[in-house]
Amino acid sequence: MPSQWWPRLVMGLSAFGLLMAAELALSLWLLGSTVQGHFAAYQSLPKALGLVGQVIFAFIPLLQMEKRERTA
Repeated sequence: MPSQWWPRLVMGLSAFGLLMAAELALSLWLLGSTVQGHFAAYQSLPKALGLVGQVIFAFIPLLQMEKRERTA
């Protein structure tokens, strides 16, 4: 992975987008939810905390860059 922040951010946001799309698709397909119902569920604390974790997941490539620069 390049050491610049921009490609790392694009990679993280792409992964986040794919993760969110997969979660929505599974919610619609397996749980029989609606799109509105899926997004309304984020108003509950457990779902909101899960979303925060997924946002942190998106920034892992940037966090790894910071760690790599400190050890180099």
